Amino acid sequence: MAGPTASAAASCPAEPTGASPTPGSALAAAGAAELELVYAYQAALTRLDAASTAPAAGFLAQHQELHDDVEAMIRSSCTAAAPQPAGYALSEAFLAAPATTLGTLEAATIPAYGDLVALGEGPARVWALSALEAAARRTLHWGGPLSPVPGLVLAEAELPPLAEATVDDLYTGPSQTGKRS
Repeated sequence: MAGPTASAAASCPAEPTGASPTPGSALAAAGAAELELVYAYQAALTRLDAASTAPAAGFLAQHQELHDDVEAMIRSSCTAAAPQPAGYALSEAFLAAPATTLGTLEAATIPAYGDLVALGEGPARVWALSALEAAARRTLHWGGPLSPVPGLVLAEAELPPLAEATVDDLYTGPSQTGKRS
């Protein structure tokens, strides 16, 4: 899909540049992830067992709708849509275990939706939160990895160090005087 028209682009504010995500870059990331998942589900439908085919077909329809929604938001927000790739390379892992790989691909969309929740406003934020929750449910359906706080990327190196504790500290509480026994 093409970006905004020349007349619409002239009235669009410039998107800030830098390493931090912006609403436009978050929309573009979500759009790219949804497009990849549409492709993956189309390929997986021919490789999944009979019990997994119906849920996968339903999830494919969800991703097609999510992609259409993202594309509409990209156009209305004056964000340039990324060019659509000709296709995606399917890994050996996907060919061997498509359900497991679908879980991993679903989990990969969650940070993009987390950025949209954080950066979006009004209806876009509500939509992104719904998409994030649905992605977490689909990730769990396929047994994919899910962080304790879906949508937030944990930068462990930036966490403060924890105080040393012993096993006894876990089982003793403050005494009546406020000191540990």
